[in-house]
Amino acid sequence: MPVKIPTAAGLYRLVATIHEADGAAYDAASQALVPALIVRVTGRLTARYDAPAAVTAAAGKQVQVRVKVTNLGAAAWGSPAMLPTLDGAELVPARRATLVARWVNIAAGSAAGPIATESTSLLPPGLAPRESSTMVLDLTAPAVPGEYLVLIDVVVPGTGSLAVAGVPPALVRVTVSGASSPTGP
Repeated sequence: MPVKIPTAAGLYRLVATIHEADGAAYDAASQALVPALIVRVTGRLTARYDAPAAVTAAAGKQVQVRVKVTNLGAAAWGSPAMLPTLDGAELVPARRATLVARWVNIAAGSAAGPIATESTSLLPPGLAPRESSTMVLDLTAPAVPGEYLVLIDVVVPGTGSLAVAGVPPALVRVTVSGASSPTGP
């Protein structure tokens, strides 16, 4: 059955109703047997991040955060390398999106803002719509114990930051202690 897709990106509830040939709707008990669907309408650029909600780290030490990112948009992020096809034509290098993690201090009374250290990881070239990639970000925890957020974003070649384009970044809350702590997943 054809369905008109909304023009604005977002989550929608699609409810189907059953009718007789003359247009009369079935009774409420019968209608209740037809489940509603939650439909995500995406735009040209959007992503889904699967990352832990919280991790702990020791001040100044390495912490690893595993992130799965899925391209839910309509366009590939970057492009694969193109091999020469004609006598000595030059190789066109791959263009890759970059997963970027930035620290933000959220402790009360702090001058909240980005911390100097950031971590990046290259995604596969030309990550197509509906494809995912799991990366491990190697982060260095801030030297000062406290509460922090790690904001995780994708920067797409030729487009820029998905967060700047309106796609919410992944947020991981990190408790940094002065003593040795286990690292994140």
